Amino acid sequence: MDGKDTLQNYLAFLGLLHTLSPSDLGLVNTGQFKFILLKCRDIIFEEMVEKSMLHANSRELLDVTVTSMAAITVSIRKGLLGITPFNQRQKGVNVDMFDYRELSRIISKNRNEELLGNKFRSSRRPLAIIQRQRLDTFLEARVKDSPLHYSLAISTLRSGAPYVFSQYHKYFKHEQMVTLHYKELIDITLGYNCHGKEFIRDAIQKPNGKWGMDFLNRHHNDRIKSINTPFLTPYLVPRSLRKYFEPNGLDPKGGWRVMLSPIYRKTHLDAMHALYRSGIGTFDDYTRKNLGGHARETHLYEIVQRAFDPNKPEAEYYTELFLEFRQKEAEIGGRNVKIWEDVDQDSLFEIIDRWIARKKTPNRQVTNSYRLEDDSWYNDPQNGYYKNFYNFMYKDSENYLLKVLQMDLNDPQVIATNRRTKHFVFYRWYATSYLGEDTYPVVYDSNNPQNP
Repeated sequence: MDGKDTLQNYLAFLGLLHTLSPSDLGLVNTGQFKFILLKCRDIIFEEMVEKSMLHANSRELLDVTVTSMAAITVSIRKGLLGITPFNQRQKGVNVDMFDYRELSRIISKNRNEELLGNKFRSSRRPLAIIQRQRLDTFLEARVKDSPLHYSLAISTLRSGAPYVFSQYHKYFKHEQMVTLHYKELIDITLGYNCHGKEFIRDAIQKPNGKWGMDFLNRHHNDRIKSINTPFLTPYLVPRSLRKYFEPNGLDPKGGWRVMLSPIYRKTHLDAMHALYRSGIGTFDDYTRKNLGGHARETHLYEIVQRAFDPNKPEAEYYTELFLEFRQKEAEIGGRNVKIWEDVDQDSLFEIIDRWIARKKTPNRQVTNSYRLEDDSWYNDPQNGYYKNFYNFMYKDSENYLLKVLQMDLNDPQVIATNRRTKHFVFYRWYATSYLGEDTYPVVYDSNNPQNP
């Protein structure tokens, strides 16, 4: 390219190419037109990488930026957006194209015009889910009247790996799924927030009469958000995500990673910050805390699975487990760290209390009707740890699953009267397949290989 080699000029040139229509190139076939644009992006992207304008991992970000700039530009030219025409805009703004810095202001929560520029220069900074959603909403509401350019922009935006609209992710924030997740996470952690190093409180009744787990969130321990389950196991890893998966030897069938953790909102921001910092190779106190929480949760899940001998004196369990907590190490930042060292003694004994109480109650079982058995560890009137959550939140979700299971989803009348058929199919899968124990990693006790 001639002229000043800047990120702005290259993006503007690519954007201008994408504002063309097939007829401008003497083409009738839209597929051929899109193929030519793709090849142009390939060639120019390689040149931009060679000139160190952007990182080699920024290709998907380039595609999203260019196609979105073009779609918005076409809509402005048609007078559809209510945005000041190019020839009336202030000096310094590209007069031919909607600038990538203006696109940054749409995507950024605080209207930061440097957002995309910073991401292009980083190796591990794709658009976050919420940023993609802001752009998706803008395009959907204001650019749809330019169908060719809108469809190219929106399909590029939604096809990126960090923005997978899988069935699981679709229902991630659904009220029933939130409650079911909380039950899974409490089962796994005994109700201990391994990142915030505090216990999860029981549900409370809000002023509107509804019950909720106050300030509790679910934290992704990795960047993969297309599978929102507590674990990533060999049974759940799609081929496209296997490059992220590293077996750790705990499961003889492959390996597993903790993917979802219960965490309070006040510590969620710190944990997310640490995840981002570790992703770009920066290792700081935030990162150590996040990895420490991850290591504690992994260790706790190993303990939860251990066999319990009711004939063994409980005092021995307290002694053995407390000593194990104090000595347990994990490699963090290239050195071995005692992961429970800064957790107070009372909390460790409370975890052991809960573990023994959990082992004294029947394990979670699914009956032929898929109803989970009543669990006194949760709902005992005197000693239940989460009786409000279990009785006022979880039971509703359990009944919802039962309602779905009783539907005949092959009945034309049921399909015709329910616009949420796919929704029901998903929850049936969740109840009948996902809740099966084979979706959970099995941790084998190295001291006794016969007992998982």
